[in-house]
Order: sequence, then C-alpha cells, then structure tokens
Amino acid sequence: MVLYLSGLAILSVLVLVVLFTRFVKLAHSGEKISHMKIWVTMSWTFLLLLIGSTGGAIFVVAKSHVAVPAQQETTSRKVANKSQVQQPKLTFSPSNPIIYMQSVPVKFKLSANTNLKIVAHYSKLTYKEFKAAKDSQTVTYDFNEPSEFDLVATRGSKKLVKHITITKPTESSSSSVTNKMSSADTKTTTN
Repeated sequence: MVLYLSGLAILSVLVLVVLFTRFVKLAHSGEKISHMKIWVTMSWTFLLLLIGSTGGAIFVVAKSHVAVPAQQETTSRKVANKSQVQQPKLTFSPSNPIIYMQSVPVKFKLSANTNLKIVAHYSKLTYKEFKAAKDSQTVTYDFNEPSEFDLVATRGSKKLVKHITITKPTESSSSSVTNKMSSADTKTTTN
C-alpha cells in the first residue's frame, strides 16, 4: 500500500513538473494559451493527488508501526498458552522389557515440562519420580523385579497413564497369551 501511494505521489510530481514547464514555455513565447481552465484543473487535481497520496503513505506507515508490537505480543501469549495445554508425551523402550540378569534398564522419553512417576499397578506404591525439565529428556530406570507398573506422566493439569509389564524370560516365552498381557496399554485422562 505504501509503495502504491509513494508511486502515485512521484507520478503526480512528474506530471506537475511537466505541466509547469510547458506552461512557462508557452508564457515566455508569448503565444496565447488555449484551454486555460483545463490547465488549471489538471494542475490542482495533480496537486491534491500529491498531497493525498503523501499523507496516506505517512498514515499507513505510522499505523503499521503501532500495530506491529501489539501483534507480536498476542502471538507470544498464544504460544505460551498452547504449550501449557498440550498433552504430555511419553515413550519407552524396550516396549516389552524382560529381566535376563538382575535388572532390565528401560529408557523413558519425556516431552518438555513433563513429570513422570513409576507406580506399582496393584499396590500404588511409588517407585521413582522424575521431575520436569524445560526441554524433552530421556531418563533410565532399572527394574529389578517382574511386575506390572503404571507410568503416570503429568504436564500442568493434563495426565497420561501408560501400563508396562516387566517379565522374566520363562514367563515371556511360555505362551502367546502372556505376550499379549505384556504389551503396553495406554489410557489418557484429563484433570
């Protein structure tokens, strides 16, 4: 818009300069100037066009400078609110952990600002808590006994609960029914 108005102002200046030089040449030559009303009307029209387009360009530039900080402030608030509302993300590997020796290490990948609690499925006893970090993080926990655990990930008021079953080699290879039970079940709740 500013370029359009600036171009219009420059065009008006050029036309006014051409009109003025022609008028001066005709006046110095002594010839009679025909259609004087048209000359005057065109001069005033282009003069008003010059003033209007220059003023409009200044107004648009001033208005856009005032609107930019307010717009940036609004978008930064939206980003902050969006990160608070997002569901926590939790993945772990291996997906079917088996204790071959004394323990099995399981890696948990947590999204940013997410707390993780490892809780016994039946007794609800908390085994380990991992506090939130500003960035996503990977933490490891060594399970040393076969059992079922709930993985409770929280971010703000959002809560994600995943189920993990730790088994021994004899339990995991005995039947396909056991393998189905050892797969990770997921349920999501919102407080």
